[in-house]
Amino acid sequence: MEKAQKPPCTIKDLEAICENLDLKAPFDVAVFACLTTTFWAVARLREFTIPRLNTFNLTTHVKQSDLNLNVYNRHRNKVAMIFIPWTKVSKSQEEELNWAAQPHT
Repeated sequence: MEKAQKPPCTIKDLEAICENLDLKAPFDVAVFACLTTTFWAVARLREFTIPRLNTFNLTTHVKQSDLNLNVYNRHRNKVAMIFIPWTKVSKSQEEELNWAAQPHT
């Protein structure tokens, strides 16, 4: 049986969640960073999180060392890159997620 699709998260949803976070609290900062990164990178939240602390797996979960802020694209613009060791679609093939500031939009 196929699961019903969930509605997409909107900017309004993102704002509502972020309004309730205390950005002076480390846990809330981590939630904010994960939420905004996955939202603006159009990534699956599950690919950036783990269900429980004791389920962390080095081969399938994103680690702090998978973040690289010193990457440049072919146009020499600085971009951020996160290495994702496992994705829902690929099941095993790693992926690089890149994003950059959009100063002209």
